[in-house]
Amino acid sequence: MSTTVAVRFTLGRYHATPWNAHVNEGQVELPPAPWRILRALYAVWKERQPQLNEQVVHELLAELADPPEYLVPEHFIAHTRHYYPDRASSSDKKSTDRTLDAFAAIDPREPLLITWPVDLKPEHHQALVTLCESLPYLGRADSLCTAEVLNKAAEAQGELWVPEETLAHDTDLTHTDEKHLLAPEQPLNIDSLTTRIINHRTKGLLYPADSRQISYRNAPPDTSRAPAPQTGAAPTNPAITVVRFHVAEPGRPAYLDTALITDLLHAAAAKKLDGVREKDHPSNLLGLDKEGKPLKGTHQHAHILTVPDAHRRIAQIIVWSPGGLADDEVKALTRIRKLFSHQNARLRRPTEVLVTAVGGNELLPPEWTGTSRTWISSTPYIPTGHSKNDPVRHALKRLRTDLNYVAPGLGDSIKDVSLISRSTTTPDNERPAVMGVYQRLPQRRQRGPHVDAQYLRVEFTDDITPAQQGLLVAGQLSHYGMGLFRPLPR
Repeated sequence: MSTTVAVRFTLGRYHATPWNAHVNEGQVELPPAPWRILRALYAVWKERQPQLNEQVVHELLAELADPPEYLVPEHFIAHTRHYYPDRASSSDKKSTDRTLDAFAAIDPREPLLITWPVDLKPEHHQALVTLCESLPYLGRADSLCTAEVLNKAAEAQGELWVPEETLAHDTDLTHTDEKHLLAPEQPLNIDSLTTRIINHRTKGLLYPADSRQISYRNAPPDTSRAPAPQTGAAPTNPAITVVRFHVAEPGRPAYLDTALITDLLHAAAAKKLDGVREKDHPSNLLGLDKEGKPLKGTHQHAHILTVPDAHRRIAQIIVWSPGGLADDEVKALTRIRKLFSHQNARLRRPTEVLVTAVGGNELLPPEWTGTSRTWISSTPYIPTGHSKNDPVRHALKRLRTDLNYVAPGLGDSIKDVSLISRSTTTPDNERPAVMGVYQRLPQRRQRGPHVDAQYLRVEFTDDITPAQQGLLVAGQLSHYGMGLFRPLPR
C-alpha cells in the first residue's frame, strides 16, 4: 500500500530554487525535495489548520519522512529576466542588477504525483487530507497550487523519479538522469525540520542538521505505466515553428563557431528524439524522411540559427522550422541542456542551453524578418556547386539558383547582386573572421573549410517578403546558420 498526493499548479508555473543554488543560476528544483514538502505541510498546519492535534501531525510527518517517488508531468524549464536599481544607481548615473526568475511551465491540468511507500492510519490520512486542501502553494509563494490525497492510483504520464537506494541492484542506470534532493534523516527531528535557514548558516552548516542528500534517478520506463507505443509519426503542428534557446554565461562560444554549435544542437536533438519516437518516421526537426534520407524540395524542415551578443558570442540559438514541429520534436528540444564535443578543443567545455520560448514566427528576431527590395548577408552565403575559377563570380551566379530552391521564381526576380566582402571580414568590419572557421565537425570530412563564403547585397526587382513571414536563407549549410539575409529599410 502507498499514499499518493496529486499537486496541480494553478498558474501553470512552478518556482523553486534548489538547495545550495543561487537564484541567478536559473535552476528549478523539480521534483520538489522531500524536505521542502514536509516543511510546507508543517507551515500549513501552523498557519491554516492549528486545530489539528499536534501529536497526530508530528506522527504524520514522521511517516512521510521516508523518501517518496514522483511522477513529474511534461514540462518546460524557462525563465524571465528582471532589472532593478542597485546601490550604485543614482539620478545622475543609472545602474541596475539583473535577476532571473526560473520556473517550470506545467499544464495546470496535469498533476505532479507524490507517492510515499506507507499506508497511513485513518487519523493520519484525514490530517493529510486536511493539510493538502489548505496548501496554497508549493515551492516559492508564486507557485499557487491545489493538492489532494488520491484514493486510488491515478492514470497519468510523465517522468518517474525514484530514490536510487530503492532500485534493484541489477537496474541499468547507464542512461538515466540523476538529481540530488534534500531529505530528513529518520527518525524525523521536528526542531531541525522547522529551523530557519539563517540559524544553521550562522553555524557554518551547509545543510540543516538531521538531513541528507538523496540521489534520485529518472527510472527506466515502466511498461505498466508507459503510454502505448506510437504507430505513426506525431502530426506536425503548423503553429509551432520556432524554439528559442538561451546560451548561459559565462563560456558562450564564439559567433564564428555558429556551424559547429548548430551541428551539435542538431545531433543532440536527434539523440533526444530517438528516445521518444520510432526511427522510420519523417521529421522536420532532423530533416529526414521515413527512410532516414534528407528531405528534398520544400526546405520546410528546421533551420538552426544563432544570435550574437555585444561581444560576438552566441547568446541565443533559434530553431526555425517553416513546416512546423511535432509535439515530440518540441519535447526533444526542451530536453537538451548541454552542448559539447570531444573532437573539437574549443567546445570540450559544455555549453549550457535553456529553452526560453516556443511558438510561431512572431518569436523570430524582427531585424531578420520583414519586406524589402534590398537584402544583405547576416552570415556568409556559401554557394552550392563547385567553383572552377573565380569563386566570387561563382557565388554571384549561383545565388539565383539557390534562391529558386527556396521559393520558385524568387531567384529570377534578382535585379542585381554585389559583393560586400569575403569571409575574411564581417560586413561591418567589426573583427576579422578567419577563413574556414564556419565549418562543421571535423569528422564530417565532406564539409571542409569553406573559402568560397561571401557576404552579399541582393537587389530584387520588387519588394520581397519571405513565405509565411519567415526568413530568407539560401546556399550550403543554410540549415546550420549560414546564408541568412536580412532586409534593409527603404
